[in-house]
Amino acid sequence: MIELGEHDINYRPRASIKGQALADFLLEIPDGGDPTKEKVWAVEEAPAGNNSWTLYTDRASSREGLGAGLILTSPEGEEVTYALRFDFHTSNNEAEYEVLLAGLRLAKQMGAKAVTALTDSRLAANQVNGSFEVRDQRMGKYVKMVKQLVGSFGQFTINQIPRSENKRADALSNLASTCFDHLEWCTTKGISQCFTSVAHPQANGQTEVSNRTIVNGIKKRLGKAKGNWAEEILTVLWSYRTTSRTSTKETPFILTYGTEAMLPMEVAMNTLRATSKDEESNAQDLRINLDILEEKREKSEMRQAAYKHATERYYNQRVKEKAFRVGEYVLRKNEASRAQPQGKLGPTWEGPYRVTEANRNGAYVLETMEGRQIPRTWNARNLKKYFL
Repeated sequence: MIELGEHDINYRPRASIKGQALADFLLEIPDGGDPTKEKVWAVEEAPAGNNSWTLYTDRASSREGLGAGLILTSPEGEEVTYALRFDFHTSNNEAEYEVLLAGLRLAKQMGAKAVTALTDSRLAANQVNGSFEVRDQRMGKYVKMVKQLVGSFGQFTINQIPRSENKRADALSNLASTCFDHLEWCTTKGISQCFTSVAHPQANGQTEVSNRTIVNGIKKRLGKAKGNWAEEILTVLWSYRTTSRTSTKETPFILTYGTEAMLPMEVAMNTLRATSKDEESNAQDLRINLDILEEKREKSEMRQAAYKHATERYYNQRVKEKAFRVGEYVLRKNEASRAQPQGKLGPTWEGPYRVTEANRNGAYVLETMEGRQIPRTWNARNLKKYFL
């Protein structure tokens, strides 16, 4: 210790290894530490081609409860996502089986003939395919129920994948385990919540524009003191609400209350508006402004529509319009359809598909080469012509 001290080195003894770490180690190396053994197990041979439904499952626990998430993807790339909340007491391993059963039942209802289940639970994957011995009676019942459901499919494969490759199902399970108390509280208070769709980038983009303006205002107020944003947010919001918008020529404040806000600077400098205020006439003027507020809003709405039309015309002048005829073949942008794996090495386009119907504003109905119709319409900007 003395010899280490002269070199400014502090000695710390190694902490004890917790039992959970030992359990995780045994699950990682169940066969005596042989790294050459295959780490993916299958009940049956995986189906050839791309006709298999893919099921991702995961569970998460928190103080508020236990939840799970599942993502079921069709061969065409259409996804069904569920966040499940367990209102009964269950262990983590039991929760893994519960969400797996829920996903298999959903796949059966969807008419799937071949299913590939992907889970980050090594225990569940090995017990289902028989690599691990089932000693617990409750686990044995779960395995029996899973195998009964598996018998309804023509082909079934279960693979264990790293948690890093199961992030979306993990996010759903975390949502289910943490957010349901908030939803229940809103229900008891009679609060109706509306959620924006992540699949509608136009609406999300409008929200991001407002957020970007507020964030930029906070940055200018804070400078390098980034931790004091909570103290400045009210000032920035006041500035945002009392600034005239280009599209409406009005401020959000006046469109809400019918009267322009009096700025703090006007009060501090004793401007004419502040010194000539009369309480009785002011109350009457406020009532008059409220009476004509609806007219002011209608005019702002017309200005906004004209502004959007001018912006659309400016944008369309620089965009090359794409049009497809019924019977032509197209490819879909994989970023929009998510039919193929994404990432740096993933394909940019996938398909081909046949156009069966052309609607207004560049919306098209597609079908696969086998004649199966693709759900919902697809915009031309996510399609490109395919030549056979």
